[in-house]
Amino acid sequence: MFKVEDLRNIENLQFSNLCGNEIISGAAIDSRKVSKGSIYFALRGRNFDGHQFVESAIRNGAVLAVVENDFPESSLPHIRTDNVIAAMGKIAQAYRKFIKGTVIGITGSNGKTTTKEMIFSVLSKKYKVSKTLGNLNNYQGLPLTLLNTPLDCEYAVIEIGTNSPGEIKYLSDILNPDIALITNIGDSHLEKLVNRFGVLDEKLEIFRNCSNNNGTVFINRGDELLAKLITKYGKTINYGTTPKCDFIFQNAEIDENGYAILEINDSIFNLNSIGITSSLNARAAYSVCKYLGVDDEIIAMGLKEFSSEGNRLRKIKILNCDIILDCYNANPSSMKASLDGFSKIKGSKSLIIGDMKELGMESKRLHETLFDDLKLSNFDTIILIGDEMRALHERHRESTFWFRSKLEAKVKVDFVIKNSEHLLVKASRSMELETLISEFAGEIVV
Repeated sequence: MFKVEDLRNIENLQFSNLCGNEIISGAAIDSRKVSKGSIYFALRGRNFDGHQFVESAIRNGAVLAVVENDFPESSLPHIRTDNVIAAMGKIAQAYRKFIKGTVIGITGSNGKTTTKEMIFSVLSKKYKVSKTLGNLNNYQGLPLTLLNTPLDCEYAVIEIGTNSPGEIKYLSDILNPDIALITNIGDSHLEKLVNRFGVLDEKLEIFRNCSNNNGTVFINRGDELLAKLITKYGKTINYGTTPKCDFIFQNAEIDENGYAILEINDSIFNLNSIGITSSLNARAAYSVCKYLGVDDEIIAMGLKEFSSEGNRLRKIKILNCDIILDCYNANPSSMKASLDGFSKIKGSKSLIIGDMKELGMESKRLHETLFDDLKLSNFDTIILIGDEMRALHERHRESTFWFRSKLEAKVKVDFVIKNSEHLLVKASRSMELETLISEFAGEIVV
């Protein structure tokens, strides 16, 4: 059990109206989602102040509220602090010590959530497993995820995200994973991480933490930068296609309908997920699960039953067109992998792709060179949407259609859906390109 008295050693927390023997079970930042025994964290945002809902949270079952020092005097059970978000991290770090099971931490430029879901799908066939819900993987999300992890779970599969230097270290110090995995290193969040070497250094913080705590790190030898890592992290497991790996896979493949295939030794796993990237993510999931002693039969079941969250490589059918929605996120490496895999699908194919965000000074060049290794003749129609995509259109005027906004593109998009067998829709989340499909279908696509 985790009790209020287990928080007494945390600095800069002032306890009011609390005995110490209150049992804590869960956490929430929304007073409407409080469950009995949970901590309510009164966060402040641009358009809200959680301090206004403290009484409601306690009434709904919260054992206490964490508030900032300017909170009025109250008879309600609460903890005062200078900064609620910082307190969330410290409290989650204290809670982590009580989790009995193995904690698996996952980060990377692409595929974090998919790999997390694959590992969860496999392990949950045999064990009691907890996972990150949605994309709760940042300064607020990870502590919240950890505090809602059952203490008696056998495995916790938790995702760590970042968009600025120092975030992975901060979150890794809270999580202290027993197993650490970096899916890959790509051109993501370059506004603050500058280049791939900045991304690499940021992501490696999870390896440093895990190794310092005598954990096991999983190295993707198929990634150009990760493959160069020397074995300075103590316990390491290598996976990829080279003979030096602990888990040696065949080259990633997809079938004629775009579904991923994973092949290792004499075993072939058919995945119920789209694209080459799904096969690459499955390598990571297989390696972790096999290392943990899971049989191939159970791994096959878990990978087959896995399905992507949200609009990540989601396949839907409208009229005679099979549409792959990959509108959750995009950066150059994930975009190129999706385009390459999609180009191998048989039948008529078209593209609708939108801006890739947070690329900083490199944005124009990275958009402009997106098609460098791709045969554009493989695609019937290519629609580019957004200001950043204009650079790519200027380089391929004869092969592409460019529109500044979704509204301007609508007529051409309708034409493509009616006249293509296959369509890939991909862009950064803020572009919300899935709304184009929703409008055509006459219903919300989520």
